[in-house]
Amino acid sequence: MLKQLQLRFAESLNRENNLIGNDLAANALSAEESIQIYQNNYVLSLSEALSATYPTVEKLVGEDYFKHCAKAFVLQYGHNQGDLNLFGEGFNTFLQAQEALNALPYLPDIALLDWHIEQTAGQAIPTSTFSIADLQSITAEQLGNTVLHLAPHQSLLASEIPLFTIYQMVQHDQVEQVELEQHDHILLTKQANFEVQIEQVSATAFAFLKHSQQGLPLGQLPADCLAELEPLLGDAIQHQRISHFSFASPIGESHDANL
Repeated sequence: MLKQLQLRFAESLNRENNLIGNDLAANALSAEESIQIYQNNYVLSLSEALSATYPTVEKLVGEDYFKHCAKAFVLQYGHNQGDLNLFGEGFNTFLQAQEALNALPYLPDIALLDWHIEQTAGQAIPTSTFSIADLQSITAEQLGNTVLHLAPHQSLLASEIPLFTIYQMVQHDQVEQVELEQHDHILLTKQANFEVQIEQVSATAFAFLKHSQQGLPLGQLPADCLAELEPLLGDAIQHQRISHFSFASPIGESHDANL
């Protein structure tokens, strides 16, 4: 039957057979069957998108259970945005609510790291970054009012567990006992080859970069960051972590400086 239908369809393309419409009508699915096919494809495509975004989570829980969680997430939240790359935000919170995963208390943070990796990979690498010359152009009087901006191809993630260590263990299929009550500060940077570099930074460096990400002036830096401002600036410039600077106005607005 299928072969005959395919042959008639091919003939209809050359207008050699106009009976294909009758065949299709006779074999048409019901409305309920058509909707079911659409729903299955909808869930499958979004589940595959979740799998691509959260590979570390899937590796930890296994393919079958991941599919179960993905389907439940899709049915609960759906997807109403045109960009499929934005689908999956909040999956870490969803996993945290699953009682069956209580034995993996670090899983929500792993999911959040997976999400940050995916989002960072989609960012553009700036063509120019903050330099020594830019720093020298800022007067001492302007320094406190200066806002340094975190380069857009980077993102920051803080965790109350040793997230970097656990992530590395999963990637290398290593199982070691770790003390979960350790805070972690992670910087993610998109590379020219579209990979994302993940590195640990100190709490002070993280606070400095977070301050820049939030668009706050240097005069409002925490005391521990101010005490180490020179090495923090040097490291940020060396590793191209700042894209540009601006000046904060008295009313809190920012204006890009001419670099």
